[in-house]
Amino acid sequence: MQIKVVGLKKFATKLGRMKSDILPDVERGVKLATVVVEGRAKALCPTNKYRAGGELRQSIHPDTQALKDSVIGKVSTIKEYAAFVEFGVGIKGQMTNRNHKIPLAYRQTPWTYTPDDGETFIRTIGNVAQPYLYPAFHQSKAQVKDLIIKSVQGIAK
Repeated sequence: MQIKVVGLKKFATKLGRMKSDILPDVERGVKLATVVVEGRAKALCPTNKYRAGGELRQSIHPDTQALKDSVIGKVSTIKEYAAFVEFGVGIKGQMTNRNHKIPLAYRQTPWTYTPDDGETFIRTIGNVAQPYLYPAFHQSKAQVKDLIIKSVQGIAK
């Protein structure tokens, strides 16, 4: 998920400040906001209840980047399977994914896989969606906005 603050020059002018003066404040606000979203995403992230899970949860991290006229904050994970957890897989994923803002194509036929190098074979129609990043961002929207505003006003430290 991304938090992007653009138009800093126009914003700074409205506040009667220079863009270079306001950039560190906005960056601090975005950093605080990404930490809030990270915490909420980790709280919502499912773990594997059958094994010592938590790899996906532990891999969620925030990042902030200040550019010329914008600040971008990201909360993401490097785990390859993260999207499959967020949006689900196959028919089950399509039936349970509530995020219709991102167009996705789901496999419509069953498939077989082996979790243990050929000892066992499992036939499946997919996995249900277990959203954690998208809901974390949406649940945090008001707090994100508030943190950025307070940072610019010099209230949030």
